[in-house]
Amino acid sequence: LDTGIQIESPALSASIYENPGEKQNGRDDDQNGYIDDLHGWDFFGGSASVFGSYLHDHHGTYLASIIAASHAEGSPMAGIAPGVTIVPLKFMSGSSGDLNDAIAAIEYAHALGVRIINCSWDSTNYNAKLEAVMKRYGDILFVCSAGKYDADLARTPVYPACFVLENVLCVAAADNRGNICELSGYGREADVAAPGKDILGLTPDGSVIYSGGSSAAAACGTGRRVNVYAALTRGAEDGLTVLLHVIPALVGLLTAVSMFRASGAMDALARLCAPVLNLLGIPAETVPLMLVRPVSGSGALAVASDLMAAHGPDSYIGRVAAVMLGSTETTFYTIAVYFGSAGIVRTRHTVPAALAADLTGFLTAALTVRLLFGP
Repeated sequence: LDTGIQIESPALSASIYENPGEKQNGRDDDQNGYIDDLHGWDFFGGSASVFGSYLHDHHGTYLASIIAASHAEGSPMAGIAPGVTIVPLKFMSGSSGDLNDAIAAIEYAHALGVRIINCSWDSTNYNAKLEAVMKRYGDILFVCSAGKYDADLARTPVYPACFVLENVLCVAAADNRGNICELSGYGREADVAAPGKDILGLTPDGSVIYSGGSSAAAACGTGRRVNVYAALTRGAEDGLTVLLHVIPALVGLLTAVSMFRASGAMDALARLCAPVLNLLGIPAETVPLMLVRPVSGSGALAVASDLMAAHGPDSYIGRVAAVMLGSTETTFYTIAVYFGSAGIVRTRHTVPAALAADLTGFLTAALTVRLLFGP
C-alpha cells in the first residue's frame, strides 16, 4: 500500500499478482467494480495502471524488491520472501496521496484475501476512518513504519503505526549494531526494530541502490513475517525428534548418578575433600551438591533439600547450597541434550570451560554468603 510498482521488472514480475477473473478487454469481468484490474489498482489515478513513472513510483518499487525480488540466477538482488505474491495498491504518487484512497485500497485488498499489508508511510494526523477500517479487518496484519521524525512515538505519534490495534505492527529502523537509526521513530510504541540502514533495493529502471529508514525497515518486517502456528507445530515436531535421540543418554546419566550416591562413594569423596574445602571456606557438607549439580538438576535439588532440612535454610550451609544452585549449571545434562540433538561428538573445549565456570560459581557462592551473612 504505497506508490506504484514497476511490475515489468524481471526481478519482480514473477511475484506480481495476476487476477484470474479479469481480462484486458475494457470490461469488469469479475464484477468487482474495477475494470481490467489484472495486477492490482491505481487508487490515486483511478486506473488499472499500477506504474506511472520512475519519479513517482520508485518508492513502491524499492519496497517491493526488498520483500520479493527473485533469487534466480542473474537477479541483481535477492528479496526476503521471493515466494510471496505482491498486490500493487497504489494510493500515492511520489509523496502525495489521499487516505480515502488508502481506505478504498484496503477494502479492495481484503476482498482479494490479502492477509499482510505493508504500510511504509506515515502521517502525524490521526484519521478515525482509516483506524476503523483497519480495525474492521482484523484478519489483515498491517506492518507500518515508525515514521521519520527521530522522536519518541509516545510524544510524537505517527499513523497508522500508532493506532492501538492488535493487527498493527509498528516497525522502527535499526542499524547493523542494533542502534535505532536517525530519522526513525522509537520508544515503547514501536513493537519491533528491523534493518533500516543501507538496505539494498531496486529502482524502476532495474538499478541497485542502498537506502534506508523506517520505510525499508517495515518492508523487512513484512518479508520476515512468520506463520506462528506453522512454526509452533514444526518446532513441536522437531522437539519430539530431539527427545527420542537424547533419552538414552539422559537415562544412562541419571542412573549413574543414582548408583554413585547409593554406593556411598559420594560421601567418601566428601570426607576426602573436606580439608581443602575448609581452607577455601566451602562447607564439606556441600560436596555431594557440587558433584551432582553438573550432572542432574533434579538430583542437585534433592541434595540441597536434604541439606536445608538437616541444617536449616537460613544456616550457612543452607545459604551456600541455595546460591550454588542458582549460580551453576547442569553442564553434562545440557551438553547431552544440545550436542546430542545436533549430532556433535567432539566437544573440544566445551566440557573443561563449562566445568571451570561451575567451579567458579561454587567458590563465589561460598565467598558471597560469607561476606554477606558471615560463616
